[in-house]
Amino acid sequence: MKGMLTLMAVGCNEMHITMMDSSEVLKHVDKVRELLKAGCFENLLLQNTYDNSLHKQLEHQFIGLGEHASMIPAMMLDRAKVAYTYREVVNIGDWLSRPGRLVTKTGKTITTTDLHKTIMRWNLPGTIESAEFLTVKDAVKTEGVELAHLYPRDDYYDRTPFEQVGVRSFMHYTKRSSGDTGARGTGENHFAAKVIVVDGLEYPTMESVAIAYNLPSGTINTRVNSGSDKWANWYYRDKERARSVTYILRHRNDPRFYIGYTTSPKIRFNVHLSKLLNNKHGTPKLQALANEIGAEGLYPEFVMEGSETECRAKEQELVTLYKDDPLLLNASMNTKSAITDRTQDPLVNQRRIEGLRRAVSTDEHRSKMSTSVRDAWAVPGRKEARSGGGNPFAKKVSLKGVVYGSVIEAVKARIPGYTDWVIRTSLKSGRLPELFFCDASGNKL
Repeated sequence: MKGMLTLMAVGCNEMHITMMDSSEVLKHVDKVRELLKAGCFENLLLQNTYDNSLHKQLEHQFIGLGEHASMIPAMMLDRAKVAYTYREVVNIGDWLSRPGRLVTKTGKTITTTDLHKTIMRWNLPGTIESAEFLTVKDAVKTEGVELAHLYPRDDYYDRTPFEQVGVRSFMHYTKRSSGDTGARGTGENHFAAKVIVVDGLEYPTMESVAIAYNLPSGTINTRVNSGSDKWANWYYRDKERARSVTYILRHRNDPRFYIGYTTSPKIRFNVHLSKLLNNKHGTPKLQALANEIGAEGLYPEFVMEGSETECRAKEQELVTLYKDDPLLLNASMNTKSAITDRTQDPLVNQRRIEGLRRAVSTDEHRSKMSTSVRDAWAVPGRKEARSGGGNPFAKKVSLKGVVYGSVIEAVKARIPGYTDWVIRTSLKSGRLPELFFCDASGNKL
């Protein structure tokens, strides 16, 4: 059953909204919870809200609509009407930055390539009577359509988060001219930038897509180059579209072969050649072949092209099929992890365990550990460089005039906007004048 999932940090108002099937809800919530705990959830606004929340817990609400799933966009827009007033939805671009048609309470109809930007550009929150999503084709063929997807986000989503101590610091832009408020640059080199197509709409730079979808540029880059069916509509306009392939690397003068998988065939083959020519390839047998008869004779033979899942499965199938063939050059029979392949061998695993037990039970090992620790503390400046809660050698930190015993104590103070990441990176860069290492009296070191 399709429905709408709302995620919020307990005690906070900021919402992250997603459309999905009810069978995926619990798995998705668990995944988001783990990402938030690790501090690496892709929506930085929700991550920052979670980091600064009191309870560090995630709550969710799912509204199922079953066969009435077509009502979800309208429901989400209703939530957005409230959000536009109280600024609560933190991932509007994930679902509202799409082509559509708006009808205001005054009867005015607006067709646009980006519902969110049109609403914010024309200050329409609270005045929307109805809205519907359109395909790119239906939107752009309408006379007078507003090409709003090329506009930057409104000032709230661009500038305010940037001022919140590093949060969403990737969101920045400069005006092209003082009189042009509708077409602003992104600070990138537009002559060298590659046009990116998302769901049929073109964006001049990667950062412009990040601004439109409220996501880090790294996430955009991952989607564009993933080769996954899920992101098939995200690609560079003038570049070979990412595609998943299973391939066999062969040599014109030798029967030996290597089996692999990639989402970027040309790039992957060039990486193989570069590493082999520099004697840095991670597959010993393949490197030995190149050293013996040269890497110039290598060429890829594509076995199949398909989805990421299909091609990975085909790679494992071929490796398993030829695992006893002396001509196979692959180092591991487990295509996902060479380490897993080794530890799956019962004899290897048993030897590893027995070796660890012998090592920690000998006087020689304990003596070595004691000596290494003593030598480490003897290094000049080592104690002073340490930082941590309760460590008498920790470097003190001054934050907004308050002296904390260590970096960890400053983090635990939970000053709004000053997350662990912000404090540590700012201390290294020195970009925040109110944050610095100090002595016991608060004097800057």
